[in-house]
Order: sequence, then structure tokens, then C-alpha cells
Amino acid sequence: MQKIIFIAVICFFVLPIELYLSGKSIYVTNSIICGLFYFTSLILTLLAIILFSFNYKTNSYLVLIFGFLLIIPFNLYYLKEFDNLKSYSEKVVHWAYTEKIKSKAFPTKLTTKHDKRIVYTVDNDSFTVFFFVISSNTGHFYSSKSGWGFMDD
Repeated sequence: MQKIIFIAVICFFVLPIELYLSGKSIYVTNSIICGLFYFTSLILTLLAIILFSFNYKTNSYLVLIFGFLLIIPFNLYYLKEFDNLKSYSEKVVHWAYTEKIKSKAFPTKLTTKHDKRIVYTVDNDSFTVFFFVISSNTGHFYSSKSGWGFMDD
């Protein structure tokens, strides 16, 4: 009975949270790291189930805790950073359109508190806001010509 409860907790609580956050990590990291999160989640969960099956309960719990602490905090922290940067970028987009209404042209310069992770460029009668969380190879952008987009590595 204890094994069934343990496996149920893993399969219906721990693993879904880890896999969900691993899937969301594509927004802040590159696809290789995202794949590593998926692989790590599955391997550590399988290892914990195998250890528990052979009555290595303490080791099984340690593997689960290690996997949980490896994946969850990293993804929660950087997803919060992603939300902050996206929110700030949306404000920049709103500001650019507001300035265009006032002065008939998009502003040419932006000074932001996230200088290194948000890039604002103007080209003729359009603008682009690009932001990234960890790597500039994986980022999100807004173009006044095409709207929001995602650039993967």
C-alpha cells in the first residue's frame, strides 16, 4: 500500500509539476537546457521509483528531493524574471505607441532599468522591442509590423 501511495504522489504531483516547469523553461533558456530538464525529471523520478521498489526508501526520498530542488527553484525564479521583462516590454510598446500619437514618430531612444536584457530599435516608421532572460540567443520580441514573436536558439 505504501508503494502505491508513493508512486501515486510522484506520478500525480511531483512529476507533473517538474514536467510543466521544464516545458516552460523553453521561454527563458534554450532548447538543449529545456530537454535536459525533461530528461532529468524523468530519470530521477524513475530512479526514485526503482529505489523505493527495492526498499531503499531514504535514498528514494533523497533522489526526489534533489530532483525537486534542482528543477523547481531554477524554473520558478527565471519564469518570474520572464514575467517581469515581458510586463516591462509591454509597457515599452505602449509607451512607443503613445509617443507616436503625441509626436507623429516613434521615439528613437529608450533608457531602461533592464538595459542589457531589453533592446529597443527604431527603423524608419517601425520599432522593435527585444528581450531575453538568460541568453540573447533565445528571446522574445515585439515588432510594430508583425506583433509578438519568439526567437529560439
